[in-house]
Amino acid sequence: MQREIRNVIFTNHALERLDQRQITQSMVVQTVQSPDRSEIESDGDSKFTKTINGRKLQVIGRWEADENKWLVKSAWVSGEEDQKRQRVPALFGVIIALAYKVFRLFMNNRRRR
Repeated sequence: MQREIRNVIFTNHALERLDQRQITQSMVVQTVQSPDRSEIESDGDSKFTKTINGRKLQVIGRWEADENKWLVKSAWVSGEEDQKRQRVPALFGVIIALAYKVFRLFMNNRRRR
């Protein structure tokens, strides 16, 4: 993913959440540039809402006047749970599991003799 698209900058947190929530950067840019609804939050951040392909996207960002760009802090889809990331087993765990399988095969072959 790119850190910046058009006049939208993505924080690392936002990029992680987009990946986790299966939201494209294009969807976020659409939401920021042409929201169905927007409001200013008490801390000064802006909250943008837009329905895209039946998914109600929420984006939190702040206008960075000195850069003339939006800084996107986070995004999510209303009503959807975050996807759990599948963790790749550690190399050590894979090696132990493989060694155990080889040992079992060896023992099974030995018993057959």
